[in-house]
Amino acid sequence: MGRFHSLSASGLTNSVIASMEWVQASMEV
Repeated sequence: MGRFHSLSASGLTNSVIASMEWVQASMEV
């Protein structure tokens, strides 16, 4: 259970970071 929660939190964090990086890249263009 804790392991599943950890993976979910990690995936969510990675998604947020990827979104922020995509936004920065879009604004730079």
